[in-house]
Parts: sequence; structure tokens; C-alpha cells
Amino acid sequence: MTPPPPAPTPAAEPLLVVRNLAKAFPYGANVLNGVNLEVFAGDVFTVLGGSGCGKSTLLNILIGVDEPTSGTVHVLGQNIHSLPRRQRKRLMRDVGVLFQSGALLQSLTVAENVALPFQQHHPKIARDRDLLEDTVLMKLRAVKLDAHAQKYPRELSGGMKKRAALARALALDPRLLISDEPTSGLDPVSTKEIDELTITLSRKSGTTVVVVTHDLLSFQRIATRGIMLGAERDGTLRGTVLLAGSREDFFASEHPLVRGFFHLQEGGAV
Repeated sequence: MTPPPPAPTPAAEPLLVVRNLAKAFPYGANVLNGVNLEVFAGDVFTVLGGSGCGKSTLLNILIGVDEPTSGTVHVLGQNIHSLPRRQRKRLMRDVGVLFQSGALLQSLTVAENVALPFQQHHPKIARDRDLLEDTVLMKLRAVKLDAHAQKYPRELSGGMKKRAALARALALDPRLLISDEPTSGLDPVSTKEIDELTITLSRKSGTTVVVVTHDLLSFQRIATRGIMLGAERDGTLRGTVLLAGSREDFFASEHPLVRGFFHLQEGGAV
């Protein structure tokens, strides 16, 4: 198994800064409550939490899909929610996103899916058919899918779909990768494979990673640091940061909700 990456030495400027982030929906639910976090170059930063803790809401805010009720998000030094649309699109070239479902386009082959970021952001590469094909195959080779380049997503297993989506998310060698439940629905072997590919490929490309998950085994394998959010069942602590720290801090924590979450995970419940 690929060993977890060492915790990075904090740089002067973090790549991702969240300050006092809150999100309330019109029907009255406060999903996020005063979330603060910093992600530094070299981190594999994990956002842990049970059902209803606001993990997916947080991810949507981080990538600019949703707006916070209050608070700020600075991505690569820029307040993502104050940027004009064109500047936000330019910024997101340096941010890869791996969605929980994989979000592969079913009408395109695996190779065509991985080619999309180049067609959107690097027309010079996209216009050179041979260069584009070679580049896409190189990306697919990194996730062991080059032999399946001409298949459609429906022809792939769950683990293969996640690997194809990972290749697309890392296609442009982004400075930051944000990954939503990357091992959800996978068997233990595929889960381990995705975890190890995440570490290996992020190291090779120099990409810093934020992983949103409830999977404790993945957390053990890949996390350098992280936060845990209170779940829906935790009442007024829902969407608050219960603990922030290193992987070791989590396993040493005496916080009853953190200990309870780890105990449930070890027992096979969520």
C-alpha cells in the first residue's frame, strides 16, 4: 500500500482559505455554521462527517456552484464568490473536481471524456489531433485505463468509472483537486486502488487535494490533515467544525462525537 503523504510544512499562503462560512437554506435548515479551514500546498486535506453534516454543500461552495449565506472562500488567493464569471472560469482551470458520481458524459468514450478539459481550456492542444490523442492516452495510462480508451462509461465497472473521472479531473495538472466521496459505492479493493492513485498522481503532478468523505479507511490511508463536521443527528452542532487537525489528532481525540463517529465506522455503520 502506498504510505500516506507526510503533513506539509505550512507555506506563507494557503491554497484554500475558508473563513466563518455559513449556509442556510430557505426552508430554515442551517447546514454549515461558522466553518473555518486552511489547506496548504502538499496537503491531502479530508473533510469528514456523517449524514447531513453539509459535506456536499461545502464542496459546492468551494467550487463556486453555490453561494454561502455568509463567510468567504479564497481559492488560490482569490475570493471565488466575488469574481466575475469569466475570471472564475479562468481560476477553475487550476482546480480539478472529481464528483461523487464521476459525472462522465455517457455519450462520449472514455478518451473523449478525458479530452474535454483540453477542448475547453487548451484549444491549441485540442486542435492538434495527434497531440491531443497522445496526451489523453498518457493520462489514461496513469490510471491504468489506456486499453479502455474507446469504451463508453456504461461499459466500465464502478471502479473504472472513478478512475476515468480521476484522469479527467487531473488532466490539466491542477494546483488543487477537490474530490467528493471518491470511493462511494466501491468494493474494498477498488476503494484502496482509488486512494492509492489519488496519493500517487497528486504527488507526481504536485496537486494539493481536498477529499470530502465519510470513509474512515480512506481517511487513514490518505489524509495529512482535515476537519470533521457535526452531522444532522448532532443537533445544534450540525455543520460546525468538531475537530481540526492532523490524522494523529483525530485518532487521539477525546471528543465524544469524534470518538463515536470512529466507533460507528469501525463497526461498519455510518
